[in-house]
Amino acid sequence: MNIELRDFFIRLYNQDYEIIKDCCHQLNENELWRKTPEGVSLANLICHVCEMESFWIDVGLCCEEKNRDRQMEFDRDKDLNKNELIERIEKRNLKTLNQINDISDEKFNDCRSFHGDEFTGQGILLWHIHHLGLHRGHIQAHSRWLKVSTN
Repeated sequence: MNIELRDFFIRLYNQDYEIIKDCCHQLNENELWRKTPEGVSLANLICHVCEMESFWIDVGLCCEEKNRDRQMEFDRDKDLNKNELIERIEKRNLKTLNQINDISDEKFNDCRSFHGDEFTGQGILLWHIHHLGLHRGHIQAHSRWLKVSTN
């Protein structure tokens, strides 16, 4: 993989994950699991981001086999404490960074069928970084909403 491109992905990825982790650190456990009127908690969004990443990176980029229960990401309710949630974020972050650093040029450039479309490894990373940024924005807004609504 082109070193500049890999470094670009890693820089954007780390920026998003640091913001997500900071939002998690700023809230207490009740706030993390407090659901919006639409029925989604910040902890649900974080679980969704970790599983979404597992799907796109483990399965899409690294061609691993994995089953995903997307609805479970949103149905969870207080089954992880704050430290477990932060640990989940950190483990997922480390795994993804290792996968991006270790990807071969062949996997980076090869086209594959994934999620109903054709992607190269580069396309998967581009899509994932874009989607991660979208969810980072959701998490930031949700975190601010929690701080305003609980004070």
